[in-house]
Amino acid sequence: MTGEWEYAKKTKLAILYILNDFCQGAEHWMMTNLRPEGSDSYGAVQGGRLLCAVAVSYSLIRTADIFSEEERKRFYAMAEFLLRYMLDLRDRTEWTPEEAQSGCSNWQTDMCAGVGYLMMALPDFPNRHIWLNNANTVLLAQLKLKVNHDGSWPESIRYHHAALERFAGYAKVLKKATGENWFETTPLGDMFRYAIEMQTPGYGYFGGRIGTPPFGDHALGDGEEFGYFPVFIPEIAERNPKLADRIRAVWTAAGTPAKRLWGESIVLENLMVSATSSASSSPCLLNSTADFPDAGIYIFRRHSGKQTSYFAIMSSPRPIAHGHLDQGSFILYAGSVPLVMDSGIEGYFDSSTSWHICSYSHACVQFAAKKNYVPASRIEPINLSAGTFSLERGWVDVPRTSQVLEVRFEEKWESIKIEIANPKGTGRHIRSVVHIEELDIYLIRDEIKEYDGKMLFSLPVAALHSHVDGSYIQAECSYGMVLDAVFLSGVDSIVIDRGRSTPFFPGEDSQVSYMHYIRAVADAANGFLTVLSPRHGEEPEIKVIWEPDGSVCLRTVHGAVRLEPAYYWRTDAARGLLTCMKPSLSEATTHEAG
Repeated sequence: MTGEWEYAKKTKLAILYILNDFCQGAEHWMMTNLRPEGSDSYGAVQGGRLLCAVAVSYSLIRTADIFSEEERKRFYAMAEFLLRYMLDLRDRTEWTPEEAQSGCSNWQTDMCAGVGYLMMALPDFPNRHIWLNNANTVLLAQLKLKVNHDGSWPESIRYHHAALERFAGYAKVLKKATGENWFETTPLGDMFRYAIEMQTPGYGYFGGRIGTPPFGDHALGDGEEFGYFPVFIPEIAERNPKLADRIRAVWTAAGTPAKRLWGESIVLENLMVSATSSASSSPCLLNSTADFPDAGIYIFRRHSGKQTSYFAIMSSPRPIAHGHLDQGSFILYAGSVPLVMDSGIEGYFDSSTSWHICSYSHACVQFAAKKNYVPASRIEPINLSAGTFSLERGWVDVPRTSQVLEVRFEEKWESIKIEIANPKGTGRHIRSVVHIEELDIYLIRDEIKEYDGKMLFSLPVAALHSHVDGSYIQAECSYGMVLDAVFLSGVDSIVIDRGRSTPFFPGEDSQVSYMHYIRAVADAANGFLTVLSPRHGEEPEIKVIWEPDGSVCLRTVHGAVRLEPAYYWRTDAARGLLTCMKPSLSEATTHEAG
């Protein structure tokens, strides 16, 4: 690339050294079915990523003719060994697309991409075309059959970004090598659109940069996940200039990040970005959306100047790979500050993993456990289970799927209604959320049907200080924000405890954050009716006024709204949340708070 022989020599030595090390780790794993010294770094998926980096590095020094014959034979022998760790020579072109991608996940994406990258870099490799065609067949089948209709990859957002980065990188190289343009013939554009629409508001703790909601195996961060976006702007712009502009705007909002440099990185992509990409001066403004039902994420947005209110709730019709037990849980920003948040995940080898996966760490409602017996958890080196964390505390984890009954976006309010089954017996939980935009308050109605017992309501708040006063909770959060929470329904108890999360707000420890968990217990017959009212610290708290006719007036600095008795008082004749909200709002007097 630069014509400097010394750098070509160093690259050659690095390739030979890394492949030698990895082949030993791969052999250990295949022979013993154990991670070498407990390290996850020698798995087949990591091998695929490594081969991508090796292929690009080799392509930059190939014309230097720097490999001796002995070194070349050694290089090819190690490559052959790892190719069979990734794939095999059975002819995938004779298979149907359904057969080619059956049982595949993001693991096979990385593995097949590594095979394809390397074969495009080694034109004289034995059986090169068979290896390349097999990799192409699997990857193309994944793109056409595995990607959801809404453009989401059927795993958590973190893995959507990982899969998209790999698919797009492969498509870019394939277009250069063969002329085949997957940016035109596959859902790659839709995958970019999904990643764009999920973004969270720019947040001061991360330097004002955007991120993505940490549902499932993910963590709220500083926008690093968008570092690969500008690499593919030229290819996207050929077909969809508007989408390319949005990609550039999102990358800019993320702080124009570069891709992280580590053992599996392709350095050339960062060089391509620095040479061709510039920041955007036009922001990417997004609205509320229900366009991603397969991903199971529904978003309410409200813009006020440079600050954004953001509410995202999880309800997936099918299990999400690398997802958590979080159906009906939500996150909430006000003033571009996260107030209610998902704890994310710290790692697969950490003792905290069961906590992060289980429902007890999420903004969920849980049914009481019917049994006191707690089975012993089997300890594994890698932890992908919620274990018995919730059960040990007397509560049942929510299921992996739920059903959205209704979503509405009206002029002054937006709402969603979700049904979640009791996975351990009879009972249904109906969670309804209404966001009254003018007041920026959230009304959350949790109704329990066909079940007689206790229920637990949990709300993880990014609070520095909080206190309970009867049914009213005030949580003082970072950057001058406060969250008022009020239970309008009767509850047996309200307590506040603390739970760890990935670091995302100021605290005593820079390596971990501790959220305040508001936990309320109530009879299923009462359910929960909760008001969440975010505000700036200098603004007065929400006022709840019980009227003689049984209605309730909620007053904030922005105005007031009156709730009919049928809204909060559960009787057989009570109307549902969504059916009564529209007349309630139209009949209410909304005015400046005095």
